[in-house]
Amino acid sequence: MSVAWRTPESADSAESLHAWQSFLSAQVMPIRAESDLEEGFSGSASLNVFGTLPYLTIRSRRQWQHWDAREIDSSERPWVFVSTMLDGYGWLHSARGKVRVGVGEVSFADSMQPCSLEFEGDFAYTSVMVPRDALMDIAPLATAAHGACIPGPTGAALGAFIQALTADHDRQPVPTAQRLGDHLLGMVITELEAITHRDAASLASRDQILLGQIKSHLLTCLPKGQLQIGDISHRFSLSPRKLQRLFSAEGTTLTRWLMTQRLERCRRDMLNPAFSDCSVSAIAASWGLQDPAYFARAFRQAYGTTPSLYRRLNQPS
Repeated sequence: MSVAWRTPESADSAESLHAWQSFLSAQVMPIRAESDLEEGFSGSASLNVFGTLPYLTIRSRRQWQHWDAREIDSSERPWVFVSTMLDGYGWLHSARGKVRVGVGEVSFADSMQPCSLEFEGDFAYTSVMVPRDALMDIAPLATAAHGACIPGPTGAALGAFIQALTADHDRQPVPTAQRLGDHLLGMVITELEAITHRDAASLASRDQILLGQIKSHLLTCLPKGQLQIGDISHRFSLSPRKLQRLFSAEGTTLTRWLMTQRLERCRRDMLNPAFSDCSVSAIAASWGLQDPAYFARAFRQAYGTTPSLYRRLNQPS
């Protein structure tokens, strides 16, 4: 597999961004791409294989890349992305929080857990795409490292190895490439397990990891409407009281956290040109808020105005 693509030179920024999103969604996984550049948006991407591992190299301009419940549900093949920055820097947003990834550092992202990538300027990165099922067979807890970054010498060494392998992908005999690919996979698994073990070194850390896993699960369930505490507790082998304590440790409740997530996704979709033909109530329903009056009250409390007025005042020109 070898695919190279770049945004059309004759297109304006909006058309280029749409083409960019369409290419990545078709070739890698469904995403949403956003950029506030009024002109000059561009990007190039290439897909290749080293051994048995596909990898993606991207060079582009200021943007956000998101995948959430909707994209996850429509994804045909799950991946774990092991990425190293080649130029610029980015921010990885996940249930772990916001993590800065600089040149040479390595980050992990699971395509089956919600995530956002934020790039404040021009950037380039390479992502090795590890099949999620194969990784889970070897290291079942590996996906708990979703959203983590390896800083320092270890991250630099793994990042340099990824860059060296992918730069030389077409000059290695297939058996050699496969062996080196297996070696890379072994290094990745070692680092993923080190992160999960380090995170679980204390009871508080274990609770944080557990809460992150619960949040990741809940984000994929947002479109389903009302979620029962008992069902969530049972899925994670917790008592309802323990589940509530995990959220109260962050100064919130499960119900309030779910509403915040739903309202933010409704707000985002209302301003997305891709949903311009969808009514406010239809967008709300798609995120599990079936009662228009209840949604309007909650939205006004969160953002200080009605959904319709907010959409009208903030619609891109």
